[in-house]
Amino acid sequence: MIENADVIICHAGTASIVESLILHKKVIVVPRKKEFKEHVDNHQYEITNQFFKEGFIEVAETYEELVEKLTNYESNSVKVYEKFSSIKELSDDIINYIKL
Repeated sequence: MIENADVIICHAGTASIVESLILHKKVIVVPRKKEFKEHVDNHQYEITNQFFKEGFIEVAETYEELVEKLTNYESNSVKVYEKFSSIKELSDDIINYIKL
C-alpha cells in the first residue's frame, strides 16, 4: 500500500518514517504526545525533530497543520533519502555502528 501512495502520514515511529523514506515518499509526521496520554514520554518529538532538521519530513501537530501540509504536499521541498535502499541495509548499518 505504501508503494502506491504519494504522501505518507504517520506517527513518529522510526520504522514508519524510514520505510516511507526508503520508498522515496513525502512524509508528514504527526508525533504522539505524552500530554494526551498517547505515549509514556515525548520521545517521538526527538525523533521527529531530527528527521525534520535534516530536511527529510514535514511535521503536523494540529489538524490545521495537517490539512495545510496535505494541501501543499507537492510543493513541499524535502530531501530524498538516498542512504539506504532497504530496511535490511539500515539495520546492517546500525549493527555495524554498534560493533564499533
